[in-house]
Amino acid sequence: MYLKNFRRFKGAALEFSPECTLISGPNAAGKTTLLEAVHLLIFGRSFRAMHMKEMIMDGEEDAAVELDLVKEGVEHTLGLYFGQERKKIRFNATEYRSLTSLIGLLTGASLLPTDVHLITGQPQLRRSLIDSIIAQVDPLYIHHLSRYAQTVKSRNCLLKAREFKAIDLFEEEMAKSAVYITKARVDAVQAMDQIAAREFALFSQESEHVRLSYLSSFGKEEVSCASFMHLMRANRMKESYLGFTLAGPHKDDLLIHLSGKECRLYASEGQKRSVAAAIKLAAWSHLACVSSTLPLLLVDDAALGFDALRRERFFYALKSRGQVLITSADKLEGSWSQLDLTR
Repeated sequence: MYLKNFRRFKGAALEFSPECTLISGPNAAGKTTLLEAVHLLIFGRSFRAMHMKEMIMDGEEDAAVELDLVKEGVEHTLGLYFGQERKKIRFNATEYRSLTSLIGLLTGASLLPTDVHLITGQPQLRRSLIDSIIAQVDPLYIHHLSRYAQTVKSRNCLLKAREFKAIDLFEEEMAKSAVYITKARVDAVQAMDQIAAREFALFSQESEHVRLSYLSSFGKEEVSCASFMHLMRANRMKESYLGFTLAGPHKDDLLIHLSGKECRLYASEGQKRSVAAAIKLAAWSHLACVSSTLPLLLVDDAALGFDALRRERFFYALKSRGQVLITSADKLEGSWSQLDLTR
């Protein structure tokens, strides 16, 4: 990986192990920045910056992240080059302008200290996780997400203006994308449900079990265009007074239960962190099942707020995950050294 003017790195070249690489050092040394750069190329966004310009070194006009990789035995170069107002993506000799073009070129999952917000935070965080998993393996999914968001915005404007005849046209377009998105999310969550249970068992008490389910606006109705259109028309009058759309994929949620109880309400802090980690590991395992190559696994701050026992079990769960990049403020000695680490 090559960095230019990326946060604190004026210029840097790094080579990662094909298995586990440990990036250790004191706080504020730039460990998380290295993972952020890889994360940017996987997901098309940073996990800590809202705007691209925040990642440009102070006093510089542009920055770059470039990665040499081998995919299915073929060497490739993937790069992101950006300034204050512009950006360019290059995959070998092909150039792109949109950050969404990056998604799927390199697959991966990340475990971050903030992952506990998947349990305690707003539904948008959980929807975003599901979307990021599906989008890496389904190019059409991003198209439907974008089209759905645009039609919801237009429908909201028409609701405020009470232009009901024009709304019908937007609802037909919304329905097609809403059905595609919902079916893809339901399938992904069903697949991850069983995987998350196995992942959680790797570093939890045997009596505990985690379950995932998708809470859809369709309820018990068939996921179809006709059902969606009926839902939109049933809500239309109420929504015209509120000025926004009350139901649809943009309001759905991922439900997380631990031993039959809603995790966010009844789980301890340690349990919430364990469940969040299990979900992220399930995301990696699901991608590994449906992708042609093993996805990357990024682990920022190896401790992740775990107690000693959960930490040891967590590191055991990282074995045989392909290429793993781990950051830590210490050298992971003792029981943590069970991983075959390149430092």
